[in-house]
Amino acid sequence: MATSQVIKDRARLFPHPNAERLELCKVGSFQLVVRKGEYQDGDPIVVAPERALLPPHLAARYVNADTGVSYLHGPEKNRGGAVRLRGELSQGVILPLDGLEDAPFGEDLSGRLGITFWEPPIPVSLAGEVASLPVSPHYGHHDVE
Repeated sequence: MATSQVIKDRARLFPHPNAERLELCKVGSFQLVVRKGEYQDGDPIVVAPERALLPPHLAARYVNADTGVSYLHGPEKNRGGAVRLRGELSQGVILPLDGLEDAPFGEDLSGRLGITFWEPPIPVSLAGEVASLPVSPHYGHHDVE
């Protein structure tokens, strides 16, 4: 499965080894750290992985009400990312199921939600035309023991 997909899948929960109030949740190939008791095994969950650029109406849901600080990454605070919570990796953002109850499991929902994916810019030193090296009879085969 490509990591540039927003997917809906069923949750599989595991105990968090370093926290009493957190659980590990596997959704497809992604691991998330969630609050204990918030989800049950088999619950449908929609996940936007790292590098997902959320539209403004979804990005606004991930702002701390007390401090006004966004949990998202990037200069515009609209990009999903991976973080370690109590030593365990949490890959991406859980999206609300509003209007996605009938969405199929395992299919890419990014177009339906208006989510695109951030691609890092190509460094100036690597930009430009690319040409393959000429074929050399001396370097056609490597025998390494």
